[in-house]
Amino acid sequence: MKLITFHAIVITMSIIPGQFKSGIQSTLNSTKEVESNSKKGHYVGEVFGGGVVCKVDKDKGEDGKQHGLIVSIHQLSSGAVWGPFKNIPGCESYWNGAANTEAIMKNGGTATDAAGLCAAYSNEGFDDWYLPSIDELRELGYNAETVNKSLKKIKTGAQLLDMKWQHWSSTEVGDDSRYDPKTTVSYCTFDPNWVHKSYVGDKKEKYYVRAVRAF
Repeated sequence: MKLITFHAIVITMSIIPGQFKSGIQSTLNSTKEVESNSKKGHYVGEVFGGGVVCKVDKDKGEDGKQHGLIVSIHQLSSGAVWGPFKNIPGCESYWNGAANTEAIMKNGGTATDAAGLCAAYSNEGFDDWYLPSIDELRELGYNAETVNKSLKKIKTGAQLLDMKWQHWSSTEVGDDSRYDPKTTVSYCTFDPNWVHKSYVGDKKEKYYVRAVRAF
């Protein structure tokens, strides 16, 4: 299958050591934070749930609560390969990155691959992070500037979203005959001029990695 990507400029960078299991608060404190903020109403740019809110659903869920997407305050890598160099069953969702990531990890994903870095990430007691699908990655891109304004205010080692270079999504793509379906996936950049587009690339290429989690 094939990958969707933004801004097809390929660079090779070294993987940043996975030292993100820090700043973990107690489960009790994390639960109180979630309960408190859920009553106020969430917004893009809110520091919440171990990261920064990058998407808020228009409608409340069946539980009567707001839901959305949170991006990690850390950049997990500036040069990781995507994952197993083969076709992954159940990894084509454009909107469910959690399911894609689970499929990758069940089919040979490693701790140094993009999906593995996200699956192993933990911050402030939250450990349910995953590699975003292409649509989730685009949502992050649309709001990248707002997210960066909030990241700048965090004084605990937060790293800004890189607006130039490609970021991996977890979505395999199989509808582009230019590529071998077993070696391609999607990615994009957060450049305002390009975020609405997606591109297909080789799984062995090295791109940036940012984790997300749902709330």
